[in-house]
Amino acid sequence: LAGVLQALISVVQSNGDEIQNARVGNHNIVFLVRGPLYLVAASCCGDTVAYLSAQLHMLHSQLISILTSKVEEVFLRNAAFDLRSLLGGTDHLVRTLIRQAASSPAFLLNAVPSARMPPSVRADLTRLLLAARPSTLLFALLLSRGTLVATLRSKHASLQPADTLLVMNAVAASSSDAGQFREDQSWLPICLPQHDARGFVYAHISFVTEELCLVLLSPDREAFPQLSEHRDAIVNKISASLSPSLTEALASPLPPLPPANPEIFHFVYKLH
Repeated sequence: LAGVLQALISVVQSNGDEIQNARVGNHNIVFLVRGPLYLVAASCCGDTVAYLSAQLHMLHSQLISILTSKVEEVFLRNAAFDLRSLLGGTDHLVRTLIRQAASSPAFLLNAVPSARMPPSVRADLTRLLLAARPSTLLFALLLSRGTLVATLRSKHASLQPADTLLVMNAVAASSSDAGQFREDQSWLPICLPQHDARGFVYAHISFVTEELCLVLLSPDREAFPQLSEHRDAIVNKISASLSPSLTEALASPLPPLPPANPEIFHFVYKLH
């Protein structure tokens, strides 16, 4: 099958064009060619070409997040290189991304799902992230149940939605009840393609409460001690002053918005 797909791509390229999609029976087949990397999705479930294409773009971003864009240079030097040797142990990231893309509109809309909570609680959490912020900190995120609770960024850098979703996917893939992030403080190199596709930032990931995950991102690979101290300070302040209100906000989120029309069963909105 891989040989047939590669042949299709090569035939179209030899005519000076690039294959985008094909319809075979009741299957939509979508192609994404990124240099030496070929990504293909096939669906018989009624998924549109645009939706499958969006999933492939996110999957490509996930591969770059693991390997950086320098992997393309490896293929240019050796077209027969086996990519699996570099992806060992990361298949759970890809599987989680595919499951999330099939069930959540976040990837289709390129939008970050945010936790609904009282503004005062969110403001208090943001102030905690700001307090005694170490100089090595680039971005900080507080996550809960697959949603963004609060975020902090450097004055000279912005964290794009696509990069935020990749960070959230890394946490979701490894933070089950027996997951590594719930048990300890983890140090993870991760590439943020929208920020810098050719290099890594380093993520300090830990749970500061049962439902609240803290992600601290730094360009400095030696910044673990400083970020660990910052994390401990945040935990102490949450325990001292925010624990009751935070627990209530995370355990009892605000009720869903009432539909404007009783015939509407589902709706999604994106705030720009």
